[in-house]
Amino acid sequence: MNSLIHFFCGLMGASIVVVPLFLLFHGVPTITLMAVLLAIAGFIVSIPVHEVIHGVTCAYVSDNNYKTISYGISLKGLHAYCRYQLPIATNVRNIVSLMPGIVLGLIPAIVGVAIGNVAVCIFAILNLAGASGDVHAAYNLRKYVRAQRR
Repeated sequence: MNSLIHFFCGLMGASIVVVPLFLLFHGVPTITLMAVLLAIAGFIVSIPVHEVIHGVTCAYVSDNNYKTISYGISLKGLHAYCRYQLPIATNVRNIVSLMPGIVLGLIPAIVGVAIGNVAVCIFAILNLAGASGDVHAAYNLRKYVRAQRR
């Protein structure tokens, strides 16, 4: 249930930022059914990609072997996950947490607004919402990052 709460809060937050920027630069768009369906299909495909980005980022920035990373789906929590078998530093965990939101959400949002593409903006908003749980996790770890720096 927490996953759904994070998703809908992230959906509202991302919409509050991306939609006004789109309106500012391009005015009121014509939103077609095809654009919405394309964005939703892209979002569904991006769910496993999101988790793979976690895994690849973890393997790269923490020098962990990729074989120590596993993937799965929690039907109880209604979310996909990427699990690291070895411990990683808190600051590395934050990078790993935020990377899918940057790659699948922030960058497409900037591109979508820049080129005036509604489907890309919807895709970005959905992925920013999907990364909201990761942002929440990184936010909760901030006190541990400060403690490690001392």
